[in-house]
Amino acid sequence: MVKDLKEHLNEAELKAQRSEKRMACLEHSLSAAQDQKRTTAVLLETRTAELRDAQSYLNMVDDVPDREVLRIIEKLNSMIFQTAATASDTFQGRYQNPQSPEAEETGRQLVERSGFSTQLRTALRSVNHNDDAILVQMALQGAMGSYTGFLCITWDFGAGKGFESVYARVRKQEPQSVSGRWRAMSRTHLKVLLGDEQELQLWGEAGLAGKLTDILLICGVPGTRRRLLAEVRSTFSESLHEIVRLALHFQRVTGESIVSRDLSAVVAKPGDLFDPERMVDEWADPKSIYHVVQSPPVLCTTQLGLLRQETQHCTTSGGAGGTSLVVSSTLLLKPHVILVTMLDDLKQPQEGGRAHASGDALR
Repeated sequence: MVKDLKEHLNEAELKAQRSEKRMACLEHSLSAAQDQKRTTAVLLETRTAELRDAQSYLNMVDDVPDREVLRIIEKLNSMIFQTAATASDTFQGRYQNPQSPEAEETGRQLVERSGFSTQLRTALRSVNHNDDAILVQMALQGAMGSYTGFLCITWDFGAGKGFESVYARVRKQEPQSVSGRWRAMSRTHLKVLLGDEQELQLWGEAGLAGKLTDILLICGVPGTRRRLLAEVRSTFSESLHEIVRLALHFQRVTGESIVSRDLSAVVAKPGDLFDPERMVDEWADPKSIYHVVQSPPVLCTTQLGLLRQETQHCTTSGGAGGTSLVVSSTLLLKPHVILVTMLDDLKQPQEGGRAHASGDALR
């Protein structure tokens, strides 16, 4: 009987041990399941956050329509024209020849560093502007238009980091939703490194005043560049401020706020052949129709244009059903240009107020 009791006790102990092992195994499984649940919850939270970020990154809703951007360009063109016209008239009677050595050096640097037209530089040095300052006005418009065009589209404000070329490659390989957001985020964060809006405004005003001063020096306005620059900044401070403000506003809106397409200011470079499909001849007589064997080169741009571009999927040929990315372009506003043929017109007798009529057309 004692033997039977011991056997029962041993059996009970074995059962208890098996129960303890089973309980430990269940506790381990429960702990693993709880760990897995916590991991899954964390992963779910992470993925949800990533999805929200992705949705934000790929958001294609723009608050700025094309017509609002177009109005900015039109205001810029109007301000540039008014400032150029006022400046050319303000210095009437002070243009003289020959120019100073400093003026000669200024003209050389404009041609070499800024792509200024050699032909326009030569004309500015040789024409008597005190009789008619229309050429001075056009040169001022061209210089300001070129500089503000740069302000409108720049990424790094002259730092020379080549971000535009990087973005050009991104656009060729990514859809508009990705490339546009990449551009907006990059330009937003890049600007933080360049300075605040007030610093960029002052920097832009100094550069624009310098362009006006350079043209006036080439036209023979006497005095040192330093003194003339101080006069320009004092006399046209409000106009310079407004032009730069509009250009930076355009730069911010098109670069940081718009994702679904790319809008950029367009300037024709001196020497480019005139293309009536992409430019407007500012000096042309609207009542006359002329034909030329070869399109004349551009002298300068007097009014900025506006280009819209968008990356789209295009079905490839060959029936494979594949697609590729292409950039479609639409010119919303043609830039206005002056052609080298205008210089020949100025040399001829101004029959019937030809120059004055063309000057009115600029307005």
